Amino acid sequence: NPPDGREAHAARWAAEQLGLERLGPEAEALRGSVALVDNLYQTMLDTLPLSEGMSDSLHSLKLPLAQLSVSDPDFYRNREHPARLLVERLSEVSALAPRNNPRVEKRIDEVLAQVDAEYDGDLGVFDRALTQVTDLALTMLRQQQRNIQRQVVSEEGKEKRQRASKEVEDALVTAMPDTALPASVQALVQKLLR
Repeated sequence: NPPDGREAHAARWAAEQLGLERLGPEAEALRGSVALVDNLYQTMLDTLPLSEGMSDSLHSLKLPLAQLSVSDPDFYRNREHPARLLVERLSEVSALAPRNNPRVEKRIDEVLAQVDAEYDGDLGVFDRALTQVTDLALTMLRQQQRNIQRQVVSEEGKEKRQRASKEVEDALVTAMPDTALPASVQALVQKLLR
């Protein structure tokens, strides 16, 4: 399929930023590598649940990835490559993070802006970014686990109160089998069990 206007513009933008448009047919393979980065970027925008802020942050990663694709066209095939791992981790974080979470968006923006500013061929930039994004993901996972634990404790507490209420009611009925409890006593028991 030929790229639509937006994708074609994005591919040209990255190639222009890297000076590949001025080169002749011998640079076609490099332009193809940059186009793959553009396709990756566009796929992330189209498939991940990204807010506008996260989409803008991801844009910071586009040029460093395009530069990397020129020097290492097959980086995306290497499952252990720090740039590929960073892209994968960003995908995970975008799935974990609640939409429009300013704290998460700000942190991602800072990390990716740092990659954009510092990448000069040194893969350590991607490694450091990966570490920072992984730390953010782990923090988010721990927070989600705490939220789940609080919910479970809350539900368990409700079940215990319901069991205790039933036990008190059964004990009262057993102690006074032929008498109906006055409404005031029933209300007092219910109030004490809450």
